[in-house]
Amino acid sequence: MGYETYDQSHKTLVTYPHLLMPFEKYARFAEKAYCLGESRGKVAEGIYFETFVDRSETSTEVIVYIKGNPFDEHKWYLSKFDMVQYEEVKNAKVIGIFFSNIQKTRWHIIRQLSILAHTHKIHEFRITGHDIGGVYAVLLGLFIQEQRGIGIDNWNVKVYTYGMPRIGNKFFAEHVDLFLNVFRITYANDYVVQMPPNHQRLFKHVGTEFWIMPYCECEAPLVFECIGEYHEESIQGETHYIIDENPNCNNQYSSTGSSQDNDTPKLSVSAAPHNGPYFQHMMGICAE
Repeated sequence: MGYETYDQSHKTLVTYPHLLMPFEKYARFAEKAYCLGESRGKVAEGIYFETFVDRSETSTEVIVYIKGNPFDEHKWYLSKFDMVQYEEVKNAKVIGIFFSNIQKTRWHIIRQLSILAHTHKIHEFRITGHDIGGVYAVLLGLFIQEQRGIGIDNWNVKVYTYGMPRIGNKFFAEHVDLFLNVFRITYANDYVVQMPPNHQRLFKHVGTEFWIMPYCECEAPLVFECIGEYHEESIQGETHYIIDENPNCNNQYSSTGSSQDNDTPKLSVSAAPHNGPYFQHMMGICAE
């Protein structure tokens, strides 16, 4: 319901406007995060966040928005792909600099969220961010969902990311997909989504990709849900359930993507579309 079959590649056009409304809503907050800085929202070097309590007719939730990077400020981390073990999850590895940064701040953020949850009687949390803001949104949301027995058992967390790079390997992605709902929105041939490069299958995206088709003269963006192939892998006597990345959405622009989709202009990956627009919201600049 709300989806229309587009082809045989597990790529479907989202047709119901109300299904797209959350994507636009949280894109607005991911954009707003770029107004954060040294004097506003800083919790650690490279991590800035704010919260918004949304009590509207349609939702009662706490929105957490985390600052990312505009497309021209990636050199500091795109060359640092050192992988480290993620907690005690067997074989799961993440990019070390991301994990180190969130470890320093996650309990501080959770304490602030706990105060909001108690004060406003809210248990719905939405975490969003663009670029590495999305990375930290995933790592924070995952950590919250992993905690049980400390008073946050009934928190319902969903994460919406925009133009997010890969975070870790396939075992980390498998772990995330078991614990956390991640809606991973990508735009056109954004090159940051292809980072780190995946030529040797060392890295894998988390969550479900929703890809915004570029260069469409439409009243509203054409958005596709992009589901990858599911398969099982037996490693060291254990069965792992892996969902591959879809090759026909943003991945069609990579060297490992598909060339079978003839309905989309063929482009190489580029920095230009990284900042959007995501449902009319441009990332990388403060729009307040």
